[in-house]
Amino acid sequence: DAQMRVHAKPIVLLNIDGHFDPLLEVLARVIRDGFAPETTLKLYKVTKTPAETIAYLEQALRRETPAKIA
Repeated sequence: DAQMRVHAKPIVLLNIDGHFDPLLEVLARVIRDGFAPETTLKLYKVTKTPAETIAYLEQALRRETPAKIA
């Protein structure tokens, strides 16, 4: 899992019309109640539009891809 550094793949929740709001509320409570560290919030990105999602993923994948040597 990402916390154990097994992978560093970007996780994105495309939250159209608040679809993932209940999940986000549970995650916030888990953190607030001390069952997970606040750094858990850095494991995923919440977006509201497909365009925002694609832009985030493109940026994240550019950071992961090493530059090719010519």
